[in-house]
Amino acid sequence: MSGTVLCILFLTLLYRKTGAVPGNRMLSLLQKRTCYQAKPFLTDRERRFYRDLSQGLSGTSLQVMAQVRLADVVQTAPGLSRADALSLFRRISRWHCDFVILDVRSFTVKAIVELDDRTHLRPERQRRDGIFNVVVAQAGIPLLRPRSVKAAGEVAEVIRRLA
Repeated sequence: MSGTVLCILFLTLLYRKTGAVPGNRMLSLLQKRTCYQAKPFLTDRERRFYRDLSQGLSGTSLQVMAQVRLADVVQTAPGLSRADALSLFRRISRWHCDFVILDVRSFTVKAIVELDDRTHLRPERQRRDGIFNVVVAQAGIPLLRPRSVKAAGEVAEVIRRLA
């Protein structure tokens, strides 16, 4: 038998056994049961920091945006090969910034704030944070890394001066 015939035979048997076209497993699961549920947006610590930082920036054109994908505020620089640009994009495409400070008049990013907790002390997270720091620095965006929720007022003051 040729490879094509074997492939068709396999797919036919798979379809008969599962009752679903290969690749539609997700649809099948979704039709059988509830697979998703809502979860709280941000941790308690992040929500407190968000509120305090927003309060510290009130009266300005600066808006605090939470959990923004890094790849939505930086892009690869021109002049890279397509393969290098894709590799660099893939590396950061699933990373998020805790908070992005946006000037709503111009829609420019004024700063990124990463609220560091104990997880940032782990070696694998420190490696990731090192890359994150370089990416943000190369993009020319100020990065602030407070460790305490209580620092929100100080962070707001620094951002006001930067803007």
